[in-house]
Amino acid sequence: MSKNIKFYPNGQKKKEVREMIKNSHDFKLIIGYNPDGNINNVMEKPNLSKLNQNIMVSGAHVFAIPEHNHCDFFQSGVTVCKEYPKTPTNYGYTISGSILVI
Repeated sequence: MSKNIKFYPNGQKKKEVREMIKNSHDFKLIIGYNPDGNINNVMEKPNLSKLNQNIMVSGAHVFAIPEHNHCDFFQSGVTVCKEYPKTPTNYGYTISGSILVI
């Protein structure tokens, strides 16, 4: 699993991008941190470079505040819409401070 990390000027992680496989599909797991080092959001983005650009694909976007959780839909490398669930869900991810549980 390769990863790419960006940092705030204070040395805390800002964003971490990891490659993962879920349900036989390639995804990028993008973890966003606040300046205190706590996770504030996680985005599961399909690896668009390895997919047919004509099909619509989706990925979960999970926040520390569950009411903001939604699914992003992509086509031709562009976000085309967002869908917010009628009942709160965390799409299989749990954020607790600086810990991410998958």
